[in-house]
Amino acid sequence: KHKGAFRAVISLGEAQANVQLAGYNSYTFNDLGVDHRGKIYVKVSWPGYSPLNYEIPVDGYGGLIDLQSLT
Repeated sequence: KHKGAFRAVISLGEAQANVQLAGYNSYTFNDLGVDHRGKIYVKVSWPGYSPLNYEIPVDGYGGLIDLQSLT
């Protein structure tokens, strides 16, 4: 997700190229939509295939997400 963006979407190319999103190095739990159980939900879909839903655990400290926990 681009920080401050209306939609939580980045392209596959951006993700593979390790593009720094909006020039920020840190994100809060709220920025990435982490729920009360400490998880974010990702839905991946391709035309002609059933969508895949992922539940990803997120760790952090001081209100900020440890980005290493997402790798």
